[in-house]
Amino acid sequence: MKSSGVFPYKSDAKGNFFPVISVSIKAGKAKKTFSALVDSGATVSIFRAEVADVLRVKLESGKEIYLGGVGGHIKGYLHRLKIEIAGRKFT
Repeated sequence: MKSSGVFPYKSDAKGNFFPVISVSIKAGKAKKTFSALVDSGATVSIFRAEVADVLRVKLESGKEIYLGGVGGHIKGYLHRLKIEIAGRKFT
């Protein structure tokens, strides 16, 4: 399914612009909306550990994975959660 949307870029205090969107994430009965930086080339979405805390997700119960980027590699935990962006739901 092909999908598209237009989202305004937001600027930081230094005048740099970034594609930041509002994302609602649901885990069990917990649901919370966060701001998220869009990385259109990413195969997974990465969130800080505090997001797992807010949603009461046991972080280390997910599948251990290693994520690579320009700065090197970090360990993460993969969880499948329901998300909603601009009224569209994804799992």
